[in-house]
Amino acid sequence: MNAILEWCMQQSSEAPAVETAEQWVLHWPAHVNDWASTVMLAIAGGFKADRLAWAFASGYQGAIRAIVRQAEAHEIFAFCATETVSNPLIVNTKWRYSESGKVIVNGIKSWAPMGHVCTSYLVACAELGAPEQTRPPQRVVRLASSTPGLKADPLPSGGIIPELGRARVQLLDASTDASNMLEGDGWSTFIKPFKRVEALHVAAAVLAHLLREGRSRKWPSSYMQRVLTSLAVLCDLSRDWSAAPMTNVVLADAIDNAHMLAIEAQVHWTRGELDESAARWERDRGMLSISAAVQERSAARAWEHLHELQPRQDSQNRT
Repeated sequence: MNAILEWCMQQSSEAPAVETAEQWVLHWPAHVNDWASTVMLAIAGGFKADRLAWAFASGYQGAIRAIVRQAEAHEIFAFCATETVSNPLIVNTKWRYSESGKVIVNGIKSWAPMGHVCTSYLVACAELGAPEQTRPPQRVVRLASSTPGLKADPLPSGGIIPELGRARVQLLDASTDASNMLEGDGWSTFIKPFKRVEALHVAAAVLAHLLREGRSRKWPSSYMQRVLTSLAVLCDLSRDWSAAPMTNVVLADAIDNAHMLAIEAQVHWTRGELDESAARWERDRGMLSISAAVQERSAARAWEHLHELQPRQDSQNRT
């Protein structure tokens, strides 16, 4: 059996209460230090989460580590790609080199999950003065929270998973060493793959959270076995982050199955005692529907892409 699943079945089904993001960033590293795989890290954090907020946070932090690959256990990241303009083809955050060779970043990122407690921000930005293109080339710059010119303003908490927190990040001549510009194209290396990487890690963390709750509340073994199976599949698929159409189709189906299990959990929650954990689940479960809707669109695109390639492959096989 996968080592992380054995760990989940051997650990206590009780989770310590963590009320705020400030508490979580101190509590989380202790549970994830022992796991080399980012999906295992997400599962461990999700299992120890006493609420959905920290399961989502664990999945999100695991996903970022999967694409950055260089992170200390104590580091908390925010991936900053969203701007006030909703068109992804318009990137108003710009970078340039200073005369001394530093990277200077200016702009505003409107959405940084857990941005008020981050140690580092991964900022997607386009080069200042670069020729206009349909999709401007982007780079991702890693900026420490202590970077001069960087300011993270907390946003009002929403009604769903309010503990998580969000921030608006302002960059005014934020300066850093050129070594903090990550290798690779910002869109193809980081922004585009992050969507599916995040979906897998968050799905795994949420299922791990439900696995612990299910053990504690003695949910039906038939449901718990399906949760374990889904986690095993996600762990296996996490070994391949390629953008191959078949990989995307299989991954989309596995994540969709995980979302369905999470939504199905509502039946088991309502049959038990309505305690604080159950009340938080009722408050936050709307996030699962949002995630499922996004994943459904992603799965449909992956399937269409696979079918688009089929005639070409058939033609090549005949020749």
